[in-house]
Amino acid sequence: MKKLSIATTIVILGTGAAQADWSNVTGTITSIDKGKHQLMLNDGQTYSLRPDVKGDDLKVGARIIVSMEKQDGVNMVRSVSRTG
Repeated sequence: MKKLSIATTIVILGTGAAQADWSNVTGTITSIDKGKHQLMLNDGQTYSLRPDVKGDDLKVGARIIVSMEKQDGVNMVRSVSRTG
């Protein structure tokens, strides 16, 4: 029984770590650093685009929604969409 309890605990803890804590942020782009694959919004935060996120058509002044997650203190963006 003890082995089953340890295995169950590992599974429960493991599933919690695998879940992402994504959030959506709406804002206006104030600057873009294409070399670093980053953008800054009017909230003053810098957002790093994951390599699979295309940001070529983004422009300063565009109003966007980013779906992001904090990873090691970095705002990692998984998707970007324009608003209105």
